[in-house]
Amino acid sequence: NNYQVFTSESVTNIGELLGRLLEVRVGGSLKEVDDTSLSTPKRFQANINKGELCLGGSEDAACIPLPISGEGLFDGLYVG
Repeated sequence: NNYQVFTSESVTNIGELLGRLLEVRVGGSLKEVDDTSLSTPKRFQANINKGELCLGGSEDAACIPLPISGEGLFDGLYVG
């Protein structure tokens, strides 16, 4: 499985390699490209500054760092 965890200012992408036994986690800051626009979909910019390969799915899992960084853009649609 692959999924994202969002806060108002960050995003973490999680890719499960062996279920929750082994995960790749990539995260960074998140902001709207144009916060004055009220139309959807909204364009977001993610500045990736952290990557990890983790044993287990808990927040305190043992992880080794991955050398990943960069900028990503995606469009988000709010569903209420």
